[in-house]
Amino acid sequence: MTENPRNSEGGKWDIRHHISWWVGILGALAGIAGVILAIILSPDDRTLAQWVSEADGICEQETPIVRPAMRRMVETDSAAHEWITGPKEYLTVAKATEFALRTAKDSESAGMAVVKMNGRLREIERPQGNQAEIEKALDAGATVSRSLEEYSENAQRGIPRTPEFWGSSERAPLLMRKILASLAEWEHRLKALGTSSYCWADVHVRESPSGSPSSSS
Repeated sequence: MTENPRNSEGGKWDIRHHISWWVGILGALAGIAGVILAIILSPDDRTLAQWVSEADGICEQETPIVRPAMRRMVETDSAAHEWITGPKEYLTVAKATEFALRTAKDSESAGMAVVKMNGRLREIERPQGNQAEIEKALDAGATVSRSLEEYSENAQRGIPRTPEFWGSSERAPLLMRKILASLAEWEHRLKALGTSSYCWADVHVRESPSGSPSSSS
């Protein structure tokens, strides 16, 4: 029986088509494998200087938010301390309530500003050789924000003539010292990484001889 020429040609075309298809698939897979291998084998060339440069840029942008927020918190706390130690005729329930609410609001705002700044720093790609010290600095920033949040929550419970008033008053100095300690640690970690004062000057708060905080600027 004679083979149909059309069927013979069609079969050859199908074979060539399938071979071309498989060659294309194999070529694509080889290309993907090459890219993956290059990523795995290529050395991490990102440096600490690059991380610091990006961090300084972020800190410079966040300075107009963080610095005033920290200053307001410090000034409110200092004013409250002066009021408490001042003439007794001014020690009214209304004024105490005002200071409690102001302290809660200002410390919460400072905490939120720190969260934003520290969160943006956390998003920067880190060099392989410096991941541990960068993580410690970011964790220190997170501790600052938690300390400020805790101080704010305590101040909200410091309304006179409420069951929680005296407990809140007793905890306040301890919580402020916790804030100061966490700020000092954050400043130390950021300085150690080589960041500029845009990063750590905003978080520097010192304790005055009276026991209340004071701004460094």
